[in-house]
Amino acid sequence: MEIQGHQLHWSHVGNERVVRCWAAHLASRQLAQSYLLIGPNDIGKATVAKNFARTLVCQRRDQPGVDWPCEQCSACRQTAAGIYPDFYEIDLLPDKKMISIEQIRQLLEKISLSSFADNYQVAIIRRAEALSDSAANALLKSLEEPNPSVIFILMTDSLSSVPGTIASRSQIFRFYPVSADLIYDYLVNEWGVNRELAKNLAQVCLGRPNLAIRFFEQPDLFTAYCQMAEVLLKLIASQSLSERLLSLQQIYPKANSTAGMAEWQLWQLWLGLARDLLLIKQGQLPLIQHWFLRERLVATAEQITWLNLLTIFTNLGAARQYLLANVQPNLVFHNLAAGN
Repeated sequence: MEIQGHQLHWSHVGNERVVRCWAAHLASRQLAQSYLLIGPNDIGKATVAKNFARTLVCQRRDQPGVDWPCEQCSACRQTAAGIYPDFYEIDLLPDKKMISIEQIRQLLEKISLSSFADNYQVAIIRRAEALSDSAANALLKSLEEPNPSVIFILMTDSLSSVPGTIASRSQIFRFYPVSADLIYDYLVNEWGVNRELAKNLAQVCLGRPNLAIRFFEQPDLFTAYCQMAEVLLKLIASQSLSERLLSLQQIYPKANSTAGMAEWQLWQLWLGLARDLLLIKQGQLPLIQHWFLRERLVATAEQITWLNLLTIFTNLGAARQYLLANVQPNLVFHNLAAGN
């Protein structure tokens, strides 16, 4: 991709509109102090944000015909090595539910000092929806008193989950799911993935290229996902309550008090398989997510009635509400399996 005579070397797939628009901001020097990137996890928001930041601090950015980033100057070498002194990143800590005001205060204290590299300072805030009220207010105060050499990049999956006062002071970019064909080509051409595996990964990631890449780089993770999907499809297809509960015990032997990542991943997988069955019954086999299970999905779709499928979707909707209401996940999934 070329932007005003500069070849743009940003490692990404899809969402070309966002990339072109953001690169145009660099070319015009009309930069916002805060950017808000909205889209599902694993869709590439962080990848594009880091490439924007790398180009922003590139010391040769203003030279005609230079690649963006040039990857030769000292700033480019430092950013590539992850040691550039004026990049800061905030994320939700593993044992916390919110991004605390202490985290934001420490960030603001750092960027209040002069730039180490006499260049832009860039602060990336992941999962901005997790900002506590006090943390959001502290950040807002900084946005109300802008420093032109400081750029904030916030990322979230939903605009409504970010305080309106912060969103209104940010340039908003929306990231949308990438087509399976684009992801397939990217995996084959850029990562050397064999075509059968690339097809499976491109379909299963639901438009999220970074998830496809993670499954490729961690085959054990993808194998575990496939095995869970096979057991869950067996549960959905079974007419025996005892068999369904036994299948559930295989994929969810836990007794967590509230829903965490594992619980939501199981719920999403259940929903994905139900959606695949619906697509097959509507004659849309090429659109299914779990391509590696297509033969078993077709066989199950032939057996399951429209009423059964409607019941599954209804129960999944109720299960989602129960999980959000902090009902014990074990009870929720047992009820879901029993009412299948």
